[in-house]
Amino acid sequence: MKRAGIGLIVVFCLIVILVAGRIIDRSWVTPFEKSAAVNALHGIQAVRDFGGLDNEAYQAQVVKAQQAVELCKKKAVTEQDSRVANGVEMLLGAAQADMKFWQLPDSDPKKMYLLQVRKNGAEESDEILEQELGIKKN
Repeated sequence: MKRAGIGLIVVFCLIVILVAGRIIDRSWVTPFEKSAAVNALHGIQAVRDFGGLDNEAYQAQVVKAQQAVELCKKKAVTEQDSRVANGVEMLLGAAQADMKFWQLPDSDPKKMYLLQVRKNGAEESDEILEQELGIKKN
C-alpha cells in the first residue's frame, strides 16, 4: 500500500515536470536567442534604411543581416525561440523586397505610397517581435 502511494507521487511529479517543461518550451525566449534576435533586428533595420541604389553597399548590408539571422536560427532552443527566429527571417525577406520599390523612378506616383505601406507593415511586425522578446526599440 505504501509503495503504491509513493509510485503515485512519483508519477504525479513526473507529469508536473513534463507539463512545466512544455509550458516553458512554448513561452520562454532564452537569453541567447533574445540577444541574437536583437542583433538580427539591427541588421534588418540597416537593410530597410538603406534606400539607395549602390548595389554593392546594399548587398554588404544584406549579407550582414543574413549572417545575424542565421545566428539567430542556430541559437534557437525552445519552441518560442524558433518562432522568433522565423519571424526575424521573414522580416529580412520583407526588407529585401523593399529594394525593388526604391528602384522605381521618383516620378512614379506609386513609389512613396508603396514604401509607406511597406514601412507600416514592418513597424507592426517589429512591435509583435518586440513584445515576444520583451524589448522596446529606442
